[in-house]
Amino acid sequence: MAVGRVDFSGTVLGMMPSPKDVVATQRQLSYERIAGSYEPVTRVTDAAALDLDLFDISGQLALMTNDGFAVAQAIYQKGGNSMSIARIVLYEPLPANIPKGSPVEGTDASGGAALGTMYYDAPLGSTELSVLYTPSDIQAQHLSCRVGGLPSQSQMLDGCFAPTGSVTVEGYGTFQYVYNTVVDNTNGRTIQGLSTSAQQKMYHCSACPYPEYQKFYEYYGAFDYANEIVLAALAGNSTSFSRGNLAMASYSRISRSEVAKKAMSSMHVFMYVIRQMEHAISGCREDDPDAVHAWDEAVAYYAGSLEGSDGSGTGVFPYSLADKRCANFQTCGVDGNATAGTSRINDEVMKEFTIGAFHIMEGRCESVLASKTSVARRMTVPLVQSALRYVHRRSALGVTHEKTLAQSAIFAASVVPFVHACSEEDAQIIYVHSGTQSADPFYGEVKAAFERNYDCMGITCEDVGGLFDEFAGGYFQGAEPCRGKADDAEQPPTAAASSSAPVSSAPAPAPTGKAATATTAPTKSPFFIDTSFAGGRNETLSPTTEPSAAPYNKDDGDYIDFSAGNRPGHYGASRRFAIALVVLAMTYFN
Repeated sequence: MAVGRVDFSGTVLGMMPSPKDVVATQRQLSYERIAGSYEPVTRVTDAAALDLDLFDISGQLALMTNDGFAVAQAIYQKGGNSMSIARIVLYEPLPANIPKGSPVEGTDASGGAALGTMYYDAPLGSTELSVLYTPSDIQAQHLSCRVGGLPSQSQMLDGCFAPTGSVTVEGYGTFQYVYNTVVDNTNGRTIQGLSTSAQQKMYHCSACPYPEYQKFYEYYGAFDYANEIVLAALAGNSTSFSRGNLAMASYSRISRSEVAKKAMSSMHVFMYVIRQMEHAISGCREDDPDAVHAWDEAVAYYAGSLEGSDGSGTGVFPYSLADKRCANFQTCGVDGNATAGTSRINDEVMKEFTIGAFHIMEGRCESVLASKTSVARRMTVPLVQSALRYVHRRSALGVTHEKTLAQSAIFAASVVPFVHACSEEDAQIIYVHSGTQSADPFYGEVKAAFERNYDCMGITCEDVGGLFDEFAGGYFQGAEPCRGKADDAEQPPTAAASSSAPVSSAPAPAPTGKAATATTAPTKSPFFIDTSFAGGRNETLSPTTEPSAAPYNKDDGDYIDFSAGNRPGHYGASRRFAIALVVLAMTYFN
Protein backbone atom coordinates (compact mmCIF):
# COMPACT_ATOMS: atom_id res chain seq x y z
CA MET A 1 0.00 0.00 0.00
CA ALA A 2 1.06 3.63 -0.38
CA VAL A 3 2.09 5.73 2.57
CA GLY A 4 2.01 9.49 3.03
CA ARG A 5 5.23 11.40 3.65
CA VAL A 6 4.86 14.30 6.09
CA ASP A 7 7.09 17.34 6.51
CA PHE A 8 8.01 18.88 9.87
CA SER A 9 4.91 21.08 9.87
CA GLY A 10 2.67 18.03 9.54
CA THR A 11 1.73 18.73 5.92
CA VAL A 12 1.26 15.63 3.78
CA LEU A 13 3.63 16.06 0.85
CA GLY A 14 2.29 13.18 -1.20
CA MET A 15 1.60 9.50 -1.23
CA MET A 16 4.75 7.42 -1.18
CA PRO A 17 4.92 3.89 -2.60
CA SER A 18 5.38 0.87 -0.38
CA PRO A 19 8.63 -1.15 -0.55
CA LYS A 20 6.93 -3.61 -2.90
CA ASP A 21 5.83 -0.79 -5.21
CA VAL A 22 9.35 0.68 -5.21
CA VAL A 23 10.87 -2.66 -6.12
CA ALA A 24 8.32 -3.20 -8.89
CA THR A 25 9.42 0.11 -10.39
CA GLN A 26 13.15 -0.33 -9.84
CA ARG A 27 13.15 -3.85 -11.30
CA GLN A 28 13.17 -2.05 -14.61
CA LEU A 29 16.71 -0.96 -13.81
CA SER A 30 19.80 -3.15 -13.68
CA TYR A 31 22.39 -2.82 -10.96
CA GLU A 32 25.69 -4.63 -10.74
CA ARG A 33 25.76 -7.70 -8.56
CA ILE A 34 27.57 -7.58 -5.26
CA ALA A 35 30.32 -10.21 -4.91
CA GLY A 36 28.88 -12.10 -7.85
CA SER A 37 25.70 -13.35 -6.19
CA TYR A 38 23.50 -10.62 -4.68
CA GLU A 39 21.53 -8.42 -7.06
CA PRO A 40 20.53 -5.15 -5.34
CA VAL A 41 17.32 -3.47 -6.38
CA THR A 42 18.58 -0.03 -5.40
CA ARG A 43 21.82 1.82 -6.12
CA VAL A 44 24.40 1.14 -3.40
CA THR A 45 27.65 1.70 -5.29
CA ASP A 46 28.53 4.59 -2.98
CA ALA A 47 28.08 2.54 0.19
CA ALA A 48 30.06 -0.39 -1.22
CA ALA A 49 32.94 1.97 -2.02
CA LEU A 50 33.61 2.60 1.66
CA ASP A 51 36.03 -0.31 1.48
CA LEU A 52 38.30 1.89 -0.65
CA ASP A 53 38.83 4.01 2.46
CA LEU A 54 40.17 0.96 4.29
CA PHE A 55 42.26 0.05 1.26
CA ASP A 56 43.82 3.53 1.25
CA ILE A 57 44.25 3.49 5.03
CA SER A 58 46.08 0.17 4.78
CA GLY A 59 48.38 1.57 2.12
CA GLN A 60 49.31 4.49 4.35
CA LEU A 61 49.84 2.28 7.41
CA ALA A 62 52.11 0.05 5.31
CA LEU A 63 54.56 2.95 4.97
CA MET A 64 55.31 2.53 8.70
CA THR A 65 56.03 6.26 9.12
CA ASN A 66 54.61 9.03 11.27
CA ASP A 67 53.27 10.74 8.17
CA GLY A 68 51.69 7.52 6.94
CA PHE A 69 49.89 6.98 10.24
CA ALA A 70 48.72 10.61 10.25
CA VAL A 71 47.26 10.30 6.74
CA ALA A 72 45.66 6.98 7.65
CA GLN A 73 43.95 8.65 10.60
CA ALA A 74 42.79 11.51 8.37
CA ILE A 75 41.14 9.06 5.95
CA TYR A 76 39.63 7.16 8.88
CA GLN A 77 38.11 10.35 10.27
CA LYS A 78 37.35 12.31 7.09
CA GLY A 79 36.77 9.61 4.49
CA GLY A 80 37.38 10.26 0.82
CA ASN A 81 35.80 7.55 -1.34
CA SER A 82 32.17 7.47 -0.25
CA MET A 83 29.35 10.02 -0.03
CA SER A 84 31.19 13.09 -1.33
CA ILE A 85 29.64 16.48 -0.50
CA ALA A 86 30.48 19.94 -1.86
CA ARG A 87 29.96 22.97 0.39
CA ILE A 88 29.65 25.96 -1.94
CA VAL A 89 29.29 29.63 -0.97
CA LEU A 90 26.76 31.78 -2.85
CA TYR A 91 27.32 35.35 -3.92
CA GLU A 92 23.72 36.25 -3.06
CA PRO A 93 21.40 35.00 -0.27
CA LEU A 94 18.76 32.45 -1.24
CA PRO A 95 15.38 33.98 -2.13
CA ALA A 96 13.47 30.94 -0.82
CA ASN A 97 13.77 27.78 1.24
CA ILE A 98 15.29 24.90 -0.73
CA PRO A 99 14.49 21.42 0.63
CA LYS A 100 16.87 18.53 1.06
CA GLY A 101 16.92 16.24 -1.97
CA SER A 102 16.34 18.94 -4.59
CA PRO A 103 18.31 18.15 -7.79
CA VAL A 104 21.37 20.34 -8.43
CA GLU A 105 23.36 20.68 -11.65
CA GLY A 106 26.56 22.55 -12.39
CA THR A 107 29.86 22.24 -14.23
CA ASP A 108 32.78 20.16 -13.02
CA ALA A 109 36.46 21.08 -13.09
CA SER A 110 36.95 19.38 -16.47
CA GLY A 111 34.02 21.20 -18.10
CA GLY A 112 31.54 18.34 -17.88
CA ALA A 113 28.27 18.14 -15.98
CA ALA A 114 28.37 17.83 -12.19
CA LEU A 115 25.17 16.42 -10.69
CA GLY A 116 23.97 16.19 -7.14
CA THR A 117 21.13 16.75 -4.69
CA MET A 118 20.71 19.08 -1.74
CA TYR A 119 22.22 17.34 1.29
CA TYR A 120 20.54 19.63 3.83
CA ASP A 121 17.58 21.98 3.76
CA ALA A 122 18.80 25.48 2.86
CA PRO A 123 16.68 28.18 4.52
CA LEU A 124 15.64 31.51 3.06
CA GLY A 125 18.59 33.94 3.20
CA SER A 126 21.27 31.25 3.40
CA THR A 127 24.51 31.84 1.49
CA GLU A 128 25.71 28.23 1.56
CA LEU A 129 24.59 25.04 -0.17
CA SER A 130 25.70 21.51 0.70
CA VAL A 131 25.39 19.30 -2.37
CA LEU A 132 25.67 15.52 -2.30
CA TYR A 133 27.28 14.26 -5.51
CA THR A 134 25.16 11.74 -7.40
CA PRO A 135 27.02 8.42 -7.68
CA SER A 136 27.16 6.32 -10.83
CA ASP A 137 25.45 2.95 -11.20
CA ILE A 138 28.81 1.59 -12.32
CA GLN A 139 30.83 0.56 -9.27
CA ALA A 140 34.25 1.28 -10.71
CA GLN A 141 33.11 4.81 -11.62
CA HIS A 142 30.91 5.42 -8.60
CA LEU A 143 32.32 8.91 -7.89
CA SER A 144 34.60 11.18 -9.87
CA CYS A 145 35.04 13.66 -6.99
CA ARG A 146 37.02 12.14 -4.10
CA VAL A 147 38.84 14.35 -1.63
CA GLY A 148 38.08 14.14 2.12
CA GLY A 149 41.16 12.99 3.98
CA LEU A 150 42.87 11.39 0.99
CA PRO A 151 46.46 12.37 0.22
CA SER A 152 46.83 14.62 -2.81
CA GLN A 153 48.07 11.79 -5.05
CA SER A 154 44.89 9.82 -4.42
CA GLN A 155 42.40 12.66 -4.79
CA MET A 156 40.09 12.92 -7.79
CA LEU A 157 39.22 16.56 -8.54
CA ASP A 158 38.14 16.61 -12.17
CA GLY A 159 34.62 15.48 -11.30
CA CYS A 160 34.16 18.03 -8.51
CA PHE A 161 32.21 21.23 -9.03
CA ALA A 162 34.49 23.84 -10.62
CA PRO A 163 36.08 26.29 -8.13
CA THR A 164 33.72 29.02 -9.30
CA GLY A 165 30.66 29.13 -11.52
CA SER A 166 26.93 28.63 -11.25
CA VAL A 167 24.62 25.85 -10.12
CA THR A 168 20.98 25.36 -11.01
CA VAL A 169 18.65 23.97 -8.36
CA GLU A 170 15.64 22.45 -10.06
CA GLY A 171 12.60 24.61 -9.43
CA TYR A 172 14.48 27.33 -7.57
CA GLY A 173 16.79 29.03 -10.06
CA THR A 174 20.47 29.48 -10.86
CA PHE A 175 23.01 30.76 -8.34
CA GLN A 176 26.59 31.99 -8.66
CA TYR A 177 29.05 30.43 -6.22
CA VAL A 178 32.68 30.03 -5.18
CA TYR A 179 34.44 27.43 -3.03
CA ASN A 180 37.78 25.71 -2.35
CA THR A 181 37.86 22.42 -4.24
CA VAL A 182 40.24 20.70 -1.83
CA VAL A 183 38.95 22.09 1.47
CA ASP A 184 35.21 22.20 0.79
CA ASN A 185 34.70 18.72 -0.71
CA THR A 186 34.08 16.52 2.31
CA ASN A 187 32.51 13.14 2.96
CA GLY A 188 29.32 12.25 4.76
CA ARG A 189 30.32 8.61 5.24
CA THR A 190 33.49 7.58 7.09
CA ILE A 191 34.66 4.43 8.81
CA GLN A 192 34.99 6.33 12.08
CA GLY A 193 31.39 7.50 11.73
CA LEU A 194 30.14 3.92 11.75
CA SER A 195 31.26 3.75 15.38
CA THR A 196 30.75 7.30 16.63
CA SER A 197 27.13 7.27 15.42
CA ALA A 198 26.40 3.93 17.10
CA GLN A 199 24.95 5.36 20.30
CA GLN A 200 22.29 7.24 18.37
CA LYS A 201 21.67 4.65 15.66
CA MET A 202 22.00 1.38 17.59
CA TYR A 203 21.20 2.16 21.23
CA HIS A 204 18.81 5.14 21.43
CA CYS A 205 16.70 4.70 18.27
CA SER A 206 13.01 3.78 18.44
CA ALA A 207 13.67 0.05 17.95
CA CYS A 208 16.88 0.09 20.00
CA PRO A 209 18.98 -1.18 21.59
CA TYR A 210 19.91 -3.70 18.97
CA PRO A 211 20.81 -6.97 20.74
CA GLU A 212 24.22 -7.54 19.12
CA TYR A 213 25.36 -3.98 19.74
CA GLN A 214 24.08 -4.06 23.32
CA LYS A 215 26.36 -7.01 24.07
CA PHE A 216 29.39 -5.01 22.97
CA TYR A 217 28.33 -1.89 24.85
CA GLU A 218 27.74 -3.88 28.04
CA TYR A 219 31.09 -5.62 27.71
CA TYR A 220 33.26 -2.60 26.93
CA GLY A 221 31.20 0.08 28.67
CA ALA A 222 31.67 2.53 25.79
CA PHE A 223 29.31 3.34 22.95
CA ASP A 224 32.16 3.99 20.50
CA TYR A 225 34.33 1.09 21.66
CA ALA A 226 35.48 0.37 18.08
CA ASN A 227 36.54 3.96 17.51
CA GLU A 228 38.42 4.06 20.81
CA ILE A 229 40.35 0.92 19.87
CA VAL A 230 41.41 2.35 16.51
CA LEU A 231 42.44 5.74 17.92
CA ALA A 232 44.44 4.03 20.68
CA ALA A 233 46.15 1.78 18.13
CA LEU A 234 47.07 4.66 15.84
CA ALA A 235 48.41 6.72 18.74
CA GLY A 236 50.13 3.86 20.58
CA ASN A 237 47.98 4.15 23.69
CA SER A 238 45.88 1.80 25.80
CA THR A 239 42.10 1.69 25.99
CA SER A 240 40.24 2.42 29.24
CA PHE A 241 37.17 0.19 29.02
CA SER A 242 35.36 -1.40 31.93
CA ARG A 243 36.80 -4.74 30.73
CA GLY A 244 38.62 -6.20 27.74
CA ASN A 245 41.27 -3.48 27.45
CA LEU A 246 44.02 -3.48 24.83
CA ALA A 247 47.40 -2.18 25.98
CA MET A 248 49.32 -0.93 22.96
CA ALA A 249 51.75 1.62 24.40
CA SER A 250 54.71 -0.69 23.77
CA TYR A 251 53.52 -1.96 20.38
CA SER A 252 55.48 -1.29 17.23
CA ARG A 253 53.83 0.35 14.22
CA ILE A 254 53.47 -3.05 12.55
CA SER A 255 51.37 -4.39 15.42
CA ARG A 256 49.36 -1.20 15.90
CA SER A 257 48.50 -1.14 12.21
CA GLU A 258 47.18 -4.70 12.49
CA VAL A 259 44.89 -3.75 15.36
CA ALA A 260 43.64 -0.61 13.63
CA LYS A 261 42.75 -2.00 10.23
CA LYS A 262 41.31 -5.28 11.51
CA ALA A 263 39.14 -3.40 14.01
CA MET A 264 37.77 -1.24 11.20
CA SER A 265 36.47 -4.27 9.31
CA SER A 266 35.68 -6.69 12.14
CA MET A 267 34.19 -4.14 14.54
CA HIS A 268 33.08 -0.96 12.76
CA VAL A 269 31.79 -2.51 9.53
CA PHE A 270 30.63 -5.76 11.14
CA MET A 271 28.29 -3.95 13.51
CA TYR A 272 27.07 -1.51 10.88
CA VAL A 273 25.99 -4.38 8.64
CA ILE A 274 23.75 -5.46 11.51
CA ARG A 275 22.54 -1.89 11.98
CA GLN A 276 21.45 -1.62 8.36
CA MET A 277 19.57 -4.91 8.58
CA GLU A 278 17.79 -3.72 11.72
CA HIS A 279 17.03 -0.40 10.03
CA ALA A 280 15.51 -2.29 7.10
CA ILE A 281 13.34 -4.33 9.47
CA SER A 282 12.03 -1.15 11.12
CA GLY A 283 11.36 0.33 7.70
CA CYS A 284 9.54 -2.80 6.61
CA ARG A 285 7.26 -2.62 9.66
CA GLU A 286 6.55 1.04 8.93
CA ASP A 287 6.00 0.38 5.20
CA ASP A 288 8.90 2.71 4.43
CA PRO A 289 9.88 2.61 0.74
CA ASP A 290 13.55 2.96 1.74
CA ALA A 291 13.54 -0.34 3.65
CA VAL A 292 14.88 -2.39 0.76
CA HIS A 293 17.60 0.21 0.17
CA ALA A 294 18.76 -0.17 3.78
CA TRP A 295 18.93 -3.94 3.26
CA ASP A 296 20.88 -3.53 0.03
CA GLU A 297 23.31 -1.29 1.90
CA ALA A 298 23.84 -3.99 4.53
CA VAL A 299 25.01 -6.31 1.75
CA ALA A 300 27.19 -3.54 0.28
CA TYR A 301 28.91 -3.02 3.63
CA TYR A 302 29.36 -6.75 4.16
CA ALA A 303 31.12 -7.33 0.84
CA GLY A 304 32.39 -3.91 -0.25
CA SER A 305 33.33 -3.05 -3.83
CA LEU A 306 36.68 -4.81 -4.17
CA GLU A 307 35.14 -8.28 -4.39
CA GLY A 308 33.95 -7.20 -7.84
CA SER A 309 30.57 -7.61 -9.47
CA ASP A 310 31.58 -11.13 -10.52
CA GLY A 311 33.02 -12.12 -7.17
CA SER A 312 36.54 -12.65 -8.49
CA GLY A 313 38.19 -9.84 -6.55
CA THR A 314 39.73 -9.71 -3.10
CA GLY A 315 38.23 -7.27 -0.64
CA VAL A 316 38.89 -5.98 2.85
CA PHE A 317 35.45 -6.21 4.47
CA PRO A 318 33.81 -9.14 6.37
CA TYR A 319 33.06 -11.13 3.21
CA SER A 320 36.79 -11.33 2.49
CA LEU A 321 37.66 -12.51 6.00
CA ALA A 322 35.21 -15.41 5.68
CA ASP A 323 36.92 -16.57 2.48
CA LYS A 324 40.38 -16.32 4.04
CA ARG A 325 39.48 -18.28 7.16
CA CYS A 326 37.67 -21.05 5.33
CA ALA A 327 41.02 -21.94 3.74
CA ASN A 328 42.49 -22.37 7.22
CA PHE A 329 39.56 -24.34 8.70
CA GLN A 330 38.51 -26.42 5.68
CA THR A 331 35.09 -24.78 5.51
CA CYS A 332 35.15 -23.53 1.91
CA GLY A 333 32.66 -24.59 -0.73
CA VAL A 334 28.92 -25.12 -0.52
CA ASP A 335 29.48 -28.28 1.55
CA GLY A 336 32.06 -26.66 3.81
CA ASN A 337 34.70 -29.35 3.29
CA ALA A 338 37.26 -27.62 1.05
CA THR A 339 40.29 -25.42 1.64
CA ALA A 340 39.82 -23.07 -1.29
CA GLY A 341 37.02 -21.25 -3.05
CA THR A 342 34.15 -19.27 -1.58
CA SER A 343 33.44 -20.01 2.05
CA ARG A 344 30.26 -21.82 2.99
CA ILE A 345 29.58 -18.96 5.40
CA ASN A 346 29.51 -16.50 2.51
CA ASP A 347 27.37 -18.88 0.48
CA GLU A 348 24.83 -19.03 3.30
CA VAL A 349 25.04 -15.34 4.19
CA MET A 350 24.47 -14.16 0.61
CA LYS A 351 21.61 -16.63 0.21
CA GLU A 352 20.04 -15.27 3.40
CA PHE A 353 20.52 -11.69 2.22
CA THR A 354 18.65 -12.56 -0.98
CA ILE A 355 15.81 -14.24 0.90
CA GLY A 356 15.59 -11.28 3.29
CA ALA A 357 15.30 -8.83 0.40
CA PHE A 358 12.38 -10.78 -1.05
CA HIS A 359 10.70 -10.82 2.37
CA ILE A 360 10.95 -7.02 2.46
CA MET A 361 9.46 -6.74 -1.01
CA GLU A 362 6.54 -8.90 0.11
CA GLY A 363 6.12 -7.09 3.45
CA ARG A 364 6.96 -10.19 5.52
CA CYS A 365 8.80 -8.24 8.19
CA GLU A 366 9.09 -10.94 10.86
CA SER A 367 10.67 -13.21 8.26
CA VAL A 368 13.19 -10.45 7.56
CA LEU A 369 14.08 -10.54 11.25
CA ALA A 370 14.77 -14.27 10.95
CA SER A 371 17.10 -13.60 8.00
CA LYS A 372 18.89 -10.87 9.91
CA THR A 373 19.42 -13.15 12.92
CA SER A 374 20.77 -15.89 10.67
CA VAL A 375 23.21 -13.51 8.96
CA ALA A 376 24.41 -11.98 12.23
CA ARG A 377 25.16 -15.39 13.75
CA ARG A 378 27.01 -16.63 10.69
CA MET A 379 29.07 -13.45 10.56
CA THR A 380 30.60 -14.37 13.93
CA VAL A 381 32.09 -17.61 12.60
CA PRO A 382 35.10 -16.05 10.77
CA LEU A 383 35.82 -14.00 13.91
CA VAL A 384 35.90 -17.14 16.06
CA GLN A 385 38.08 -18.86 13.45
CA SER A 386 40.46 -15.89 13.39
CA ALA A 387 40.73 -15.74 17.18
CA LEU A 388 41.48 -19.46 17.26
CA ARG A 389 43.98 -19.31 14.41
CA TYR A 390 46.21 -16.68 15.94
CA VAL A 391 46.21 -18.02 19.48
CA HIS A 392 47.11 -21.39 17.94
CA ARG A 393 50.02 -19.81 16.08
CA ARG A 394 51.31 -18.46 19.39
CA SER A 395 50.53 -21.42 21.62
CA ALA A 396 51.00 -24.53 19.45
CA LEU A 397 53.33 -23.28 16.71
CA GLY A 398 55.49 -21.10 18.91
CA VAL A 399 55.22 -17.88 16.91
CA THR A 400 56.37 -15.11 19.24
CA HIS A 401 56.36 -12.10 16.97
CA GLU A 402 54.50 -9.11 18.40
CA LYS A 403 52.36 -8.82 15.26
CA THR A 404 50.84 -12.25 15.86
CA LEU A 405 50.02 -11.18 19.42
CA ALA A 406 48.24 -8.12 18.03
CA GLN A 407 46.29 -10.22 15.55
CA SER A 408 45.27 -12.63 18.30
CA ALA A 409 44.17 -9.78 20.54
CA ILE A 410 42.07 -7.82 18.05
CA PHE A 411 40.21 -10.82 16.66
CA ALA A 412 39.42 -12.00 20.19
CA ALA A 413 38.26 -8.48 21.04
CA SER A 414 35.94 -8.58 18.01
CA VAL A 415 34.04 -11.64 19.24
CA VAL A 416 34.54 -12.03 23.00
CA PRO A 417 31.52 -9.81 23.90
CA PHE A 418 29.29 -12.46 22.30
CA VAL A 419 30.90 -15.09 24.52
CA HIS A 420 30.60 -12.82 27.55
CA ALA A 421 26.84 -12.59 27.03
CA CYS A 422 26.77 -16.39 27.35
CA SER A 423 29.48 -16.98 29.96
CA GLU A 424 31.54 -14.33 31.73
CA GLU A 425 33.97 -16.99 32.90
CA ASP A 426 34.68 -18.31 29.40
CA ALA A 427 35.00 -14.79 28.02
CA GLN A 428 37.64 -14.05 30.61
CA ILE A 429 39.54 -17.23 29.68
CA ILE A 430 39.63 -16.13 26.04
CA TYR A 431 40.71 -12.62 26.97
CA VAL A 432 43.49 -13.82 29.32
CA HIS A 433 44.98 -16.12 26.68
CA SER A 434 44.43 -13.88 23.66
CA GLY A 435 44.70 -10.31 24.92
CA THR A 436 47.56 -7.90 24.49
CA GLN A 437 48.95 -8.82 27.91
CA SER A 438 48.85 -12.59 27.42
CA ALA A 439 52.37 -13.95 27.87
CA ASP A 440 51.86 -17.72 27.80
CA PRO A 441 48.65 -18.57 25.91
CA PHE A 442 47.18 -22.05 25.95
CA TYR A 443 45.23 -22.87 22.78
CA GLY A 444 43.30 -25.75 24.34
CA GLU A 445 41.79 -23.47 26.97
CA VAL A 446 40.66 -20.93 24.37
CA LYS A 447 39.24 -23.59 22.06
CA ALA A 448 37.27 -25.19 24.89
CA ALA A 449 35.99 -21.82 26.10
CA PHE A 450 34.63 -20.98 22.66
CA GLU A 451 33.13 -24.42 22.12
CA ARG A 452 31.20 -24.34 25.39
CA ASN A 453 29.30 -21.34 24.04
CA TYR A 454 28.63 -22.25 20.41
CA ASP A 455 25.03 -23.24 21.12
CA CYS A 456 24.39 -19.99 22.95
CA MET A 457 26.00 -18.00 20.13
CA GLY A 458 23.87 -19.78 17.52
CA ILE A 459 26.77 -21.40 15.67
CA THR A 460 28.04 -24.99 15.44
CA CYS A 461 31.26 -26.94 15.50
CA GLU A 462 30.64 -27.76 11.86
CA ASP A 463 30.40 -24.03 11.07
CA VAL A 464 33.79 -23.36 12.65
CA GLY A 465 35.60 -26.49 11.48
CA GLY A 466 39.14 -27.29 12.60
CA LEU A 467 42.54 -25.77 11.91
CA PHE A 468 43.72 -27.61 8.83
CA ASP A 469 47.34 -28.29 7.97
CA GLU A 470 47.12 -28.73 4.20
CA PHE A 471 50.82 -29.51 3.98
CA ALA A 472 50.38 -32.57 6.19
CA GLY A 473 46.92 -33.38 4.87
CA GLY A 474 45.05 -33.25 8.15
CA TYR A 475 43.99 -31.13 11.08
CA PHE A 476 46.59 -29.83 13.48
CA GLN A 477 46.69 -32.07 16.52
CA GLY A 478 44.39 -30.70 19.20
CA ALA A 479 42.75 -28.30 16.74
CA GLU A 480 40.23 -30.69 15.16
CA PRO A 481 36.53 -29.82 14.85
CA CYS A 482 34.83 -30.34 18.18
CA ARG A 483 32.30 -32.70 16.59
CA GLY A 484 32.42 -34.78 13.43
CA LYS A 485 31.06 -33.10 10.31
CA ALA A 486 28.05 -34.31 8.37
CA ASP A 487 29.96 -37.30 7.02
CA ASP A 488 32.59 -38.32 9.57
CA ALA A 489 33.84 -41.14 7.37
CA GLU A 490 35.14 -38.72 4.77
CA GLN A 491 36.96 -36.45 7.19
CA PRO A 492 40.75 -36.42 6.99
CA PRO A 493 42.77 -37.55 10.00
CA THR A 494 44.73 -35.19 12.18
CA ALA A 495 48.08 -34.14 10.85
CA ALA A 496 49.82 -36.30 13.43
CA ALA A 497 47.86 -39.40 12.49
CA SER A 498 48.15 -38.95 8.72
CA SER A 499 51.82 -39.88 8.67
CA SER A 500 54.26 -41.79 10.79
CA ALA A 501 56.68 -38.93 10.32
CA PRO A 502 56.67 -35.97 12.69
CA VAL A 503 54.11 -33.31 11.93
CA SER A 504 55.65 -30.71 9.70
CA SER A 505 55.65 -27.15 10.98
CA ALA A 506 55.34 -25.76 7.47
CA PRO A 507 51.85 -24.55 6.52
CA ALA A 508 50.14 -25.23 3.25
CA PRO A 509 50.79 -23.07 0.22
CA ALA A 510 48.28 -20.26 0.14
CA PRO A 511 45.29 -21.02 -2.06
CA THR A 512 45.40 -19.31 -5.42
CA GLY A 513 42.58 -16.81 -5.95
CA LYS A 514 39.19 -18.34 -5.26
CA ALA A 515 39.42 -21.47 -7.36
CA ALA A 516 38.09 -24.55 -5.60
CA THR A 517 41.21 -26.73 -5.65
CA ALA A 518 40.89 -28.21 -2.22
CA THR A 519 41.56 -31.65 -0.88
CA THR A 520 37.83 -32.27 -1.18
CA ALA A 521 36.37 -30.39 -4.13
CA PRO A 522 33.25 -28.43 -3.20
CA THR A 523 30.07 -28.94 -5.12
CA LYS A 524 28.75 -25.90 -6.94
CA SER A 525 26.20 -23.77 -5.15
CA PRO A 526 23.13 -22.56 -7.01
CA PHE A 527 23.84 -19.18 -5.44
CA PHE A 528 27.40 -19.01 -6.72
CA ILE A 529 27.52 -19.66 -10.44
CA ASP A 530 30.95 -19.87 -12.05
CA THR A 531 32.81 -17.60 -9.62
CA SER A 532 36.13 -19.44 -9.88
CA PHE A 533 39.16 -17.21 -10.27
CA ALA A 534 42.72 -18.11 -11.14
CA GLY A 535 45.59 -15.89 -10.18
CA GLY A 536 46.97 -14.19 -7.11
CA ARG A 537 49.88 -14.92 -4.84
CA ASN A 538 51.03 -18.37 -3.89
CA GLU A 539 53.58 -18.23 -1.12
CA THR A 540 54.79 -20.75 1.42
CA LEU A 541 55.95 -19.38 4.76
CA SER A 542 57.17 -21.16 7.81
CA PRO A 543 54.68 -20.62 10.65
CA THR A 544 57.50 -19.31 12.80
CA THR A 545 58.68 -16.88 10.15
CA GLU A 546 56.90 -13.54 10.17
CA PRO A 547 56.44 -11.83 6.80
CA SER A 548 57.71 -8.34 6.21
CA ALA A 549 55.38 -5.47 6.98
CA ALA A 550 52.45 -5.45 4.58
CA PRO A 551 49.03 -3.82 4.74
CA TYR A 552 47.42 -7.25 4.79
CA ASN A 553 49.45 -10.24 5.84
CA LYS A 554 50.95 -12.53 3.22
CA ASP A 555 50.65 -15.48 5.55
CA ASP A 556 46.93 -14.85 5.86
CA GLY A 557 46.34 -14.74 2.14
CA ASP A 558 45.54 -11.09 2.85
CA TYR A 559 48.32 -9.51 0.81
CA ILE A 560 47.45 -6.56 -1.41
CA ASP A 561 49.95 -4.84 -3.67
CA PHE A 562 49.95 -1.10 -3.03
CA SER A 563 52.66 -0.32 -5.56
CA ALA A 564 52.21 2.61 -7.91
CA GLY A 565 49.42 2.19 -10.40
CA ASN A 566 47.82 -0.71 -8.53
CA ARG A 567 45.11 1.23 -6.70
CA PRO A 568 41.68 -0.17 -7.55
CA GLY A 569 39.94 1.73 -10.30
CA HIS A 570 38.33 -1.02 -12.32
CA TYR A 571 37.64 -4.70 -12.06
CA GLY A 572 38.55 -7.69 -14.21
CA ALA A 573 36.40 -8.89 -17.06
CA SER A 574 32.89 -9.68 -15.88
CA ARG A 575 31.46 -13.12 -16.27
CA ARG A 576 27.88 -13.78 -17.15
CA PHE A 577 25.84 -15.27 -14.34
CA ALA A 578 22.79 -17.45 -14.59
CA ILE A 579 19.59 -16.13 -13.04
CA ALA A 580 19.20 -19.23 -10.91
CA LEU A 581 19.41 -17.15 -7.73
CA VAL A 582 16.37 -15.06 -8.59
CA VAL A 583 14.47 -18.03 -9.95
CA LEU A 584 15.08 -20.03 -6.80
CA ALA A 585 14.15 -17.15 -4.56
CA MET A 586 10.97 -16.40 -6.49
CA THR A 587 10.08 -20.09 -6.42
CA TYR A 588 10.55 -19.95 -2.68
CA PHE A 589 7.76 -17.41 -2.38
CA ASN A 590 5.33 -18.98 -4.86
